[in-house]
Amino acid sequence: MSAPGEGTGLRPVPVFFDRDVPGSGAAPQAGPEPGDPGTASFVERLAAIDPALPTASPCINVCRIDAATGRCIGCRRTLDEIAGWSRMDDAARRVVWTRLPAREPGA
Repeated sequence: MSAPGEGTGLRPVPVFFDRDVPGSGAAPQAGPEPGDPGTASFVERLAAIDPALPTASPCINVCRIDAATGRCIGCRRTLDEIAGWSRMDDAARRVVWTRLPAREPGA
């Protein structure tokens, strides 16, 4: 069995976990600025997807995994969903999108 990315020219990318540990020295992360894609709810963003176009990634470039939920704090996807995104067809991508509104804080 080969290592992930072996022979593909790709290198592993480190994943950072957001651990809220007192005294860890981690700076609090600010939320998205008004006007950023992250300010629209996932429901609004899902409604704006044009079915005639390829389904875009929900990534908003706030890429940190919450240790408590195992999901990205930006796009709310799991590591498996993030890693598999490029291999998913549009139907599978839309299924992921439909799961995201329930993952928003306060949902």
